[in-house]
Amino acid sequence: MIILYILAGIAAFILFVCLLPLRVRLQVGKTFSLAAGIGAITLYRMPAKKSDPHVNLRDFTYKKHQKRLQKEAAASEKRKLKQAEKKEAKRLKKEEAAKKKEEAKKHAAEHGTEVPLTEKISGILELVELVLDELPKLFGRFSCRINRMHVIAGGKDAASAAVNFGLLSQAAAYVLELLDNKTRLQKPASDSVVVKVDYLREKPEFDLDIVLQVRVGGILRTAVSLLIGFIRTKIRK
Repeated sequence: MIILYILAGIAAFILFVCLLPLRVRLQVGKTFSLAAGIGAITLYRMPAKKSDPHVNLRDFTYKKHQKRLQKEAAASEKRKLKQAEKKEAKRLKKEEAAKKKEEAKKHAAEHGTEVPLTEKISGILELVELVLDELPKLFGRFSCRINRMHVIAGGKDAASAAVNFGLLSQAAAYVLELLDNKTRLQKPASDSVVVKVDYLREKPEFDLDIVLQVRVGGILRTAVSLLIGFIRTKIRK
């Protein structure tokens, strides 16, 4: 009877592990963030979250505090000199970069070497489709939740802004269709997917927050099927 309880406990633990969701969260906007974890536990984050510095109260005696003030004063003088040098170098570098950027814009306007928005969108969509095609082969089918997909179109003038708005609206619709066909897409909220135009903006702006989830059991099932296929090929040989 004890053996049955042990086996039941092991089976329950394996079932619990298989039901845990493996979560990947992608945030793209003014900053880029990628986080992966199991359930509510985050195992990996890029960029890494900064930890709070540890404070040791023994370092705050009167003598140590005076020494620290002297060191900080000397370091402050050195820092000011370095900052002045860096500021001057940064100013010169910024002026040079602005000149190069202006020359590149003139060259692109004269020779038409700037990559059109349509080509950029098609390249991004091809990459998204490739990822959504290949990942399920390794991990099983994902469930997808769109927390936020906000796109603001812009252009050099009103006409180009309107054209870019149409292109980005079509691209957003295509991405939603891809996610609906390739993943188990949860129905997004009415205000989570927004595409609008800003005629005062020259470049488009994106704010994305997408979460992909797959059960650990799906990964184990895929691993077992790959192992069985490998063993079969070895037996046939």
